[in-house]
Amino acid sequence: MEKHLIQPAVAALLSSVIAFRSYKRKSLSLSGAIAGVIVMFIHLAVNYRFGAMLLVFFFTSSKFTKFGEDRKRKIDAEFKEGGQRDWVETYGSLGMAMGWSGYGAGQVIVFAGRGR
Repeated sequence: MEKHLIQPAVAALLSSVIAFRSYKRKSLSLSGAIAGVIVMFIHLAVNYRFGAMLLVFFFTSSKFTKFGEDRKRKIDAEFKEGGQRDWVETYGSLGMAMGWSGYGAGQVIVFAGRGR
């Protein structure tokens, strides 16, 4: 396999596995899992650092969502087991990580231009 095809292949495999696992653990709904595959694939295919930042944000937010689940179940009439974020919540939650990734990419471009 050619070198330029390895990163997108890894991105496709990793994003699919994580989204499937998250769907099975009820962290994401089906639409959330599909949206997660798209966003995660783009981040990982562009740069592993962007993908790593996104994954850290996703896993920590998933843990925080499950924190105090018993209390949330009693209070919220529309409580979803495990969080089950849909596509809207997935894009909304990942907006912060995407912003951080964009900030990092902007810094690389700025600093690369100074080297001339």
